[in-house]
This record gives sequence, C-alpha cells and structure tokens, in this order.
Amino acid sequence: MLNGILVGVMSDQGPAPMFCTADLSEELQFKITISLMTAIGFGNQNSHLNQLHGPLPIPNESSLLTLAFPIRVFDPETKDERILESGREIVLFLIISSDNRKKVHHYFDQIEQLLQKHTKKIKFFQEITFNHIKRIEVDLNKILVQEEKITEKKHIKNIKSEKKEELPATAKELLALQHELETFLKKWDTPTEPPITKTGFERLKSWTPQISWKTVLRPLAHRYRQLILNLAANHKELLSQVVKKEIVMLCANFLFYGGLKAANQNDLELAKNMYMLAISLEKNPLFYLSIGSILNWQHRQEEAKDWIIKGFSLKAKTGTSIPLSRELLFGNHSKN
Repeated sequence: MLNGILVGVMSDQGPAPMFCTADLSEELQFKITISLMTAIGFGNQNSHLNQLHGPLPIPNESSLLTLAFPIRVFDPETKDERILESGREIVLFLIISSDNRKKVHHYFDQIEQLLQKHTKKIKFFQEITFNHIKRIEVDLNKILVQEEKITEKKHIKNIKSEKKEELPATAKELLALQHELETFLKKWDTPTEPPITKTGFERLKSWTPQISWKTVLRPLAHRYRQLILNLAANHKELLSQVVKKEIVMLCANFLFYGGLKAANQNDLELAKNMYMLAISLEKNPLFYLSIGSILNWQHRQEEAKDWIIKGFSLKAKTGTSIPLSRELLFGNHSKN
C-alpha cells in the first residue's frame, strides 16, 4: 500500500525535498514539496502540526496520491532568524497508489497515531536521518499488513456468515491460494501499474524479480486462474465476494514485467490471460491496452490493434488520464 516516504523541508531558501524512500524522480520530488507545502499552508503560523492531512492529489500524477504529516523542530544551526526563533517545518509525505484510496480512509487513524508516536521524540532537525525515515516506513508497513490480515479474516468470516451452506471446495481452495499469492506479490514489491504506463515503463528498467519467481509464481498463477474460471462457471454468485480483483491485476502485472525482462513468450501469454480475467472483474482501459501491447510483442499486430482501439475508446469514456509509454505500447519490445 505504501510506496515510500518523501520528506519535505522548509529550508533557508524555501521548500525543498530532503529524503525520499519512494521511486520518484527528482523533478517530481521538488514538484510535490513546493506545490503541496505551499497549497496546504505550511510555512505560516496557522499550520495544523502533528496531524495527518489528505489524501491529497499529486500534480500531473493521477496514479499517485499523498498523505501529509507536518511537524516543527528546532534547528540551532540555521542562519535564518525566523527559523531560529520559531523552528523549522518538516513534512512527511506518504506516497500511495491511487488504487488504495479506500484503504487510506480505512487506516487513516492508525497511520496518524503511529506518525505521532514516532515524531514526538524528535526535537532537533539534525535528528531526522534517512535511516530514521526508513524505520518509520517499516513500522507503517507492519501495521498496515497486520490490519489487512484482520480485514482478510473478517472478509472470509463475512462470506461464511452470509452463506448458510458451507463454502464449496473451489472457493476454499481459491481463498487459500489467493492469500499465498498476495503474500508473494507484496514480498516481491510487485508494481501496481502495468509497464505500458510511463511510470511502469521507468520501473521496468530497474525492476528485477526474485530468482525463484518462475518456479513459485507460474504454477500458482495457473492454478489461481483455473479456480476463478471454475468458480465463475459453477458458483458465479460467489465470484465478487471471493476473488480480489487487485490480486488478479498484480499477478498479471508481475507476469508482464517478468515476461518482458526474460523475453519469455509463455509468461507473456499467461499475463495476457490474467489481464483478460481482470477485465471480467473490472473494465479497466489499462488491461485492454496491456493485452494489445503483449500481442504486439508477440508479432500479432492485427489482434493487437483491436485491443488497443478498445482500450483507448474506454480510456476516453472513463476520463482515465494516466500517461502511457507509447514506446512499449506500439513497438519497442526489446529486452530491458
């Protein structure tokens, strides 16, 4: 859920990024720091310190949002008399995928309480280090994973309570396998966007899957897909309650990235099938465009054209504004 933390500081010269654990360009770090510290009023006496603000949109980045947590600390080394007197303002920007907006609202209080606990101990500017920010990030991820496990248990319990009869064996196996897949996909830092987006294409250049992914993920993904199709055929009414569409999407993304990195046709074919499965759960233009890109990579241009046209048509209807990597979408499929 948490992509990382950007620390913005009101320096002697004005707002500027200090540390960033998220995969953001330097230009975007400056854009977030300058625009959002200014927009929400940090830098004046009316700031609401030690409270969580947001979620806030990130300028020109519809795939991301942020939560802002401002604090004020002493800085005896500053040459600015105003900062020496009133303190230096720091803002912790939690960078989060837009897909997790609902989760942000759900875990808002827990996130705020943990940040208040961590920052209460900070008195001086010099105490804020990259390692300190990484510890905060680790603790945030721990509490979010723990809360998600509790939510998952409630999810399964609700399914059972809603259905007087016992869950069919297919649904039980699917839930267990889905949990196992979710653990692997999050452990391996699976990108939340397909590589056809500009952000995803940049991520593709540096992203490296774990060595064991081919032997672990492939059979799990094959079985996962079979179970979903089986459930759709025999217990369609349970489909929306049991299947997590975000796990289907992450699985498809992982296979797409991995297939491109390894130039492996089998993985790309499985990725295409997973995106088709994702479309049956959610009509997302990025899924259509991803299928078109895979077909282009497989030199099946006529089929690819149909999927890409559908994707752009749906993108226009839904108003989706995520920037795309035309380089990957339309033909440069060399191994990165």
